[in-house]
Amino acid sequence: MARAGDDDLTNGRVAKRAGVRHVSGVAADPTIRADPSLALDLEIAAETPHVIAWRVWTKAPGDDRWVVAAEGHSEDDVPDVHAIGPLASGTLVGWWLGVGGPPGSWFRAALRFRQRGRVLHGGERRVRGRANDRGGAVRSGEARLA
Repeated sequence: MARAGDDDLTNGRVAKRAGVRHVSGVAADPTIRADPSLALDLEIAAETPHVIAWRVWTKAPGDDRWVVAAEGHSEDDVPDVHAIGPLASGTLVGWWLGVGGPPGSWFRAALRFRQRGRVLHGGERRVRGRANDRGGAVRSGEARLA
């Protein structure tokens, strides 16, 4: 069984692991409008009583490698808000969420990208789904900063 941290971001995609259903969280408009002179505050929030482990990467324009920007999980009593950046316009932000809970249970979570305390245009990404028969699920996605 795959564990949080077993997946790697390669060429902008999460490498697949056997036995884990992967679903992309890429929105119809994957652009987040951000001020490149300010850091982003990224919040990961479970909206159901599931455990979420997560990792976020960034890839600067013209660069060919992804850099881990933040990671954590919902079981550590640490607020799941992290400052990343400032990041140049055109930077890709990729994320991976591992979800754990009762087998077959429905879950919801959100990623919120903020600056100056406000959610950015295109900066709220909702993820949802159903845990598999072992209680796990994986969601991933990416967005470009503009």
